[in-house]
Amino acid sequence: LHITRLLKEYSQVIFDECHHAAADSAIEVLQEINAKYVYGVTATPKRGDGKEKINELMLGPVRYRFTAKDRAEEQNIAHLVYPRFTRTVMPHNLSSMPYGNDAYKLIRNNEVRDEQIIRDVVECIKSGRTPVVLTRFVDHAKKIASSPRLNSYKVNRLIAAVEKNQELGVKVTIVTWHPDAYKYGRSENRMELMEKLRKAGFEIRLVDDNCEHFAVIDKKIVWHGSVNLLSKEDVEDNLMRVCSEEIAAELLEISFGKGRVTQKW
Repeated sequence: LHITRLLKEYSQVIFDECHHAAADSAIEVLQEINAKYVYGVTATPKRGDGKEKINELMLGPVRYRFTAKDRAEEQNIAHLVYPRFTRTVMPHNLSSMPYGNDAYKLIRNNEVRDEQIIRDVVECIKSGRTPVVLTRFVDHAKKIASSPRLNSYKVNRLIAAVEKNQELGVKVTIVTWHPDAYKYGRSENRMELMEKLRKAGFEIRLVDDNCEHFAVIDKKIVWHGSVNLLSKEDVEDNLMRVCSEEIAAELLEISFGKGRVTQKW
């Protein structure tokens, strides 16, 4: 009761993040306000549940908008939109279109769309640009950013780096996940890169469980760390070089020793 009385004493109210005005708790507060001036500010006026009309009922119509396009024009930056279409459909409840959270769930769980995003990002980087991928879901961001797929750039670089040594008789064996063991991405892309490595003279051994991140050279030199040697890198990656026949033998035993099952590609 004391709080209700205080609310009625204000002559001006500013509601930050006012897209929440449609929430039950916010409605209860707004209905107790007798202020002559009630303002709402938000950077995200669109709600995922489509209750914008309730916001308008509680606060009135939008009086002023300042969009990213307006800011770009002020800074003389071109604001260009390139639509990218995907074949994302909902196989159930075909009589109704997905809306709000249902629509977001449908598109963020679509591997074809994720691969399209990743390909677009790769092309941007190759052309010297700095892409930014925006998503409202943390799990979706992690899914795209940490997708442990083979990287075509690293595969091609490895093939070029050891080609001359292979001509001299050097043998290279790669242990990696089976294409179907990855949680995200398309198996076809990984299979294509594995086949490219095989044709280049590499022996590919596949496992279904976790792979250690290391390389052993001449049974003595060891590179070990968190780096995915044939996959995408991370800002926190680390790698150390050790010269030790004992450590090299131990790591080789982990990968090829008794009880370790690998499948040849």
